Amino acid sequence: PRGMIEGRLSQARRRYGKIRGREDVRCLHRFRISMKKLRYTAEILLPFHAGVRDTDMKGIKSVQSVLGRLHDDHVSAGLFRRMGKEMGRSEAEAVEKACHALRADYSRQYRRLERIRMPWMG
Repeated sequence: PRGMIEGRLSQARRRYGKIRGREDVRCLHRFRISMKKLRYTAEILLPFHAGVRDTDMKGIKSVQSVLGRLHDDHVSAGLFRRMGKEMGRSEAEAVEKACHALRADYSRQYRRLERIRMPWMG
């Protein structure tokens, strides 16, 4: 069990190291998936692995939550942009306001991600 968790942790660490800023949506998404796999593996193997603490799991869940918000904001903004192209002027302005709010939230979430202590940081 320890090797499986270490493997997932190593993959997450590598993917985290490849992120080149908040606009690197592809690498952020890959990191999100690797953190999801790490969390699920750790939850399943937790009873058999004394080295995984509740604080580790809370940190993993926190990272996964922020990455989920980043992903949702990115996908929603893209959807709104496409919708805005098909609407009249007043609707397009409302869509642009929504996109602005999503971009602001995306920035806040990315700053949160930068402040989170990753599980491999000890």
